Amino acid sequence: MDVNNIGNNIVKLRTSRGLTQEALGRQIGLTPSAISNIEKSSSYPSVDTLIKIADFFGVTLDYLSSDADSKELDKLHLKSKLLTAEMFLKSGLQQKYSFEIDSKKYFFEEGVNGINYSVSEEGK
Repeated sequence: MDVNNIGNNIVKLRTSRGLTQEALGRQIGLTPSAISNIEKSSSYPSVDTLIKIADFFGVTLDYLSSDADSKELDKLHLKSKLLTAEMFLKSGLQQKYSFEIDSKKYFFEEGVNGINYSVSEEGK
């Protein structure tokens, strides 16, 4: 098991659900600093802790320790951001919305025929 994959996957799962380290810690019985250390790969979680985390998120231990699903998690993170943008635009509270993931910038604007969006990469 690669501890870096575990930390990265936990960060992605936690943030995709909008949880803080404190909130996740409360759910599985750890302190926010313990969650932080696991996510930063500065400490290796016990098997019991890994099982609690996997059960909480509904994933397997293989899933937590593998980087094979990293791209899929990235897609889920992007979809979450896109849905958030759409909710803001449809709320009538905001006419434009943008965010950045990695080197790409996503721009959304409410138009007459719906929501228009564009993607640009830094430096382009």
